[in-house]
Amino acid sequence: MAERHDPYISLRNPNFLWYVSSLVVLTLGTQIQATVVAWQVYALTKDPLSLGLVGLAEALPFITAALYAGHIADRHDRKLLSLIAIAIQLGCGIALLLLTVYARPLLARTILPMYAVVFVSGIARSFLQPARTALGAEIVPRETYTNAITWRSSLWQFAAVVGPAAGGMIYGFSGARLAYIVESVFCAIALVLFARIAYTRVPPAVSELTIGENLTVGIRFLLKQPELLGAQLLDLFSVLFGGAPALLPIFASEILHTGPEGLGVMRAAPAAGAVLISLLL
Repeated sequence: MAERHDPYISLRNPNFLWYVSSLVVLTLGTQIQATVVAWQVYALTKDPLSLGLVGLAEALPFITAALYAGHIADRHDRKLLSLIAIAIQLGCGIALLLLTVYARPLLARTILPMYAVVFVSGIARSFLQPARTALGAEIVPRETYTNAITWRSSLWQFAAVVGPAAGGMIYGFSGARLAYIVESVFCAIALVLFARIAYTRVPPAVSELTIGENLTVGIRFLLKQPELLGAQLLDLFSVLFGGAPALLPIFASEILHTGPEGLGVMRAAPAAGAVLISLLL
């Protein structure tokens, strides 16, 4: 008889449980930050261009540092890199809180400090993504990796639904100060959870390739795989031309008149739709 399938086998792995718990909590925090920053920037400026610059301030360092961040994740301790990146995210949340509480006159004149914090957050995310993803593949046995991917994706989507809605609700009923406090607490919890992962780094094989050659290995491999190349290009163009969510504060404020609560619901809608489609499939 075939062995009974255990859908919770990955969650019985303590290391993966710490890993995915940290992922969920950190996603909640970063989604709250994204929602509150978008509404706060538009409330301060009433300028659609300012909203676009928020996305640029985060995407520019994330994209430009992506290849180098992957190289660093291959060469150094992935757990340590992830912890440093999460700690920087925590610092960004605290910085936004301090700006909101103690620098209101400054923000009324210029929001450049907020752009700077978002820029640093983008750099942290750029290094966190490859290090954390690669670490996730190391801490689960090969035979349970598919199950682990399913749980990781599903729980991330859950956090991506709850996070923006929570951010909008907290901002709407209690203001930006409490929202940034909640975000910072979530980031701190994520840092502690990730630190609980028992991970022993395996030193990489000695390579005589230069940094430039190492950075192009993945690109050359991708060019030789038409299926992967097509999927990556599809995702690339959907992200590049799918920036309409950046304008959601305008719709929530000027058109629908729903306030930050409505913004949180609208920002949660894409992830909610993804969850629904995955359940139907």
